[in-house]
Amino acid sequence: MRKLKRKNAFSLVEVTLSLGIMAFALLAILALVPVGMKSGSEAIDATHASLIGQDTQNRIQGTVTNTTFTSANDLPSTWFYDHEGVFLGTTTSSNAFYRADATIRKDWGTNASPPNVDATVLRPVTVQLAWPVNPSTGNPVGNNTYSFTFYVRKR
Repeated sequence: MRKLKRKNAFSLVEVTLSLGIMAFALLAILALVPVGMKSGSEAIDATHASLIGQDTQNRIQGTVTNTTFTSANDLPSTWFYDHEGVFLGTTTSSNAFYRADATIRKDWGTNASPPNVDATVLRPVTVQLAWPVNPSTGNPVGNNTYSFTFYVRKR
């Protein structure tokens, strides 16, 4: 009679168990993909909002004159930007994605001016950035917003 040699191999139970563990690990990894995508999208929006905010601030500071400080009214401006944050102009277009509403305030409102500041030479500016916008109307259709305030000085 011939003796059977035991061969080194994996049993069906071991293979099934290892496949189950790998499937569980792969499922856990794939569950993180949407989180990463959302985080990446939010980072892109934050970067664009920051760049648009900087551009808005430069545009406002470039329009400040002595008459800005003698105006009895708030001075609003609306600008549109495309999906990449590139300035499009003051009217909406088919590429509009971001809308920036900037207002040079006529006074400090209910807030007192900062200490040791002459309110006749420094004005607050508020900017509301919203996206996405309806390209045909220019009105925001999403609830994504970013607001900030800065100050302009009389030249």
